[in-house]
Amino acid sequence: MTPTKGDVKNWLKAIGKDRDWLARECGTEKGTVNNWLSPSGPFPSNAILKIHSLMSQYLSLIHISEPTRPRLI
Repeated sequence: MTPTKGDVKNWLKAIGKDRDWLARECGTEKGTVNNWLSPSGPFPSNAILKIHSLMSQYLSLIHISEPTRPRLI
């Protein structure tokens, strides 16, 4: 699965990290990450691989619970 820009933004928020952190992890500048996440900016293939790897590593930190649904009695 290739992460979308929305996936990356939501993932960063969920793990409490920012674009500066992602830039350091990818060996680039924050401005480059900003370009990747802009509507017209493409993700380079090496960045997609690194981000996918990071997302896999941090997956265990994200706990998404099922919303409580009311039951009809």
